[in-house]
Amino acid sequence: MIRSLLALLSYGLPRLWAAAFLCSALINLLWPSHFLHPQQHCAVAYTISAGSDSASNVWTCQPYWWATRHWGEAFALKLVTLLDLLMAGLCWSLYHFRHRLRGDGA
Repeated sequence: MIRSLLALLSYGLPRLWAAAFLCSALINLLWPSHFLHPQQHCAVAYTISAGSDSASNVWTCQPYWWATRHWGEAFALKLVTLLDLLMAGLCWSLYHFRHRLRGDGA
């Protein structure tokens, strides 16, 4: 029982963590605004006045990666994505390193 639990911890978890980090990086790359409210990367382009008392805003939205209003958040998202990919590679390398030590092949 304890040996099978240790085997799971040393061989199964690095692959699981690698998959989790890779999925996180893919979500950040393919759907980067998943954690934002839609208006957070939109800006008022101009205002239309239909009379003296009424006006309506026309919104323009940019893809999140190119939104200049949130350059700090875009940089942080790129950094987190890079760290996710780095951690996925590290976990996968740990898995293969343990298998080589054990003699199971690459």
